[in-house]
Amino acid sequence: MKKSLLVLDCDGLLRLFSWTLIYSAYEQMCAPYGVYLSEIIPSVHKFKQWADNDWRKNLRRLGLTDERDYPAILEAFHRFYDPSAVMFDWVPDITGELSGRFNLAVLSNSHSESVTESLNGAAQHISLIVGCNNVNGYLKPHPGGLLSIMDHFGARPEETTIVGDHFTDVETGKNVVYIAGRNIAPVTSINAWGMTETKEELFQAGADIILRHPEDLLKLI
Repeated sequence: MKKSLLVLDCDGLLRLFSWTLIYSAYEQMCAPYGVYLSEIIPSVHKFKQWADNDWRKNLRRLGLTDERDYPAILEAFHRFYDPSAVMFDWVPDITGELSGRFNLAVLSNSHSESVTESLNGAAQHISLIVGCNNVNGYLKPHPGGLLSIMDHFGARPEETTIVGDHFTDVETGKNVVYIAGRNIAPVTSINAWGMTETKEELFQAGADIILRHPEDLLKLI
């Protein structure tokens, strides 16, 4: 029997996400180019309101428009950010169980090497990891990355579920020309996610199901 496809986000779902950490990483990666974030955006709260999910847009808005610098900037970001972006304790056991039921993939706007290193041994349960370096610039919520994963597994939209902690993940599923099965925005008690956690706003964003705990992933059919 053919397995359905389950696509997971990474930051905030599988590993720690912190706005304070993101802000500090931006400070570190921009300073060598003469851009001092605290002079432009003086607080983490304001940065959270300002930031786009596409890090390239953020760099352009900060005046860093030469894309030839982007690989080095991204490397500097992950060098600062990744040591603190630890995988959640539940990930190995639950992804292990899920891998027996689904074709399991990760789609992230972070670099695929960063994701793989953070997942450590749990990466063995993931059949495919797609990061910002694998999608020809089509970061979420553009559906290009999701479509490439679906093509890889030969999965139809009705066989596909995308799971994420942010509105962007919901939009990614909805942006597939043929709506990709169910778009699930889990809100678990172990994550301090950078989004509103009200059911009403999540459903308005297009979420079909809201999960409260990682164990709820095991209830998916």
